[in-house]
Amino acid sequence: MTSFDAKIIKLKCLATAGGGKGSDDVKMQIDGVKKWPPGEDPESFVTIAVLNSVDINQRFTFQGDNMNIALFGDTTFGADDRLGSTNISRFDPPGEHVRDLGNDGASYQLTYKVVTIDD
Repeated sequence: MTSFDAKIIKLKCLATAGGGKGSDDVKMQIDGVKKWPPGEDPESFVTIAVLNSVDINQRFTFQGDNMNIALFGDTTFGADDRLGSTNISRFDPPGEHVRDLGNDGASYQLTYKVVTIDD
């Protein structure tokens, strides 16, 4: 049986929340569940400054044909803390892809690729 993973390669900050400079405290949900940064603490985050990238290099398994990736700032997952989101498909062609995410002036680029797993 074939399954698919999304390998999240890196995240780059182009503008922080409110369209400002400086940095955001960022965490990521995959299909509504906090997955990055890894660990048990739901309030953990990574600080990313404007024009900086963070290497993620983690794989997440598709539970269906699509995967929702959402970025949040601050220490909660409230709607007003959403920095952007995107849906990626397990049918995306081979190779690396870049998606733009943004909300409330924040702008990020997410680099990923879809990996096929043959059992």
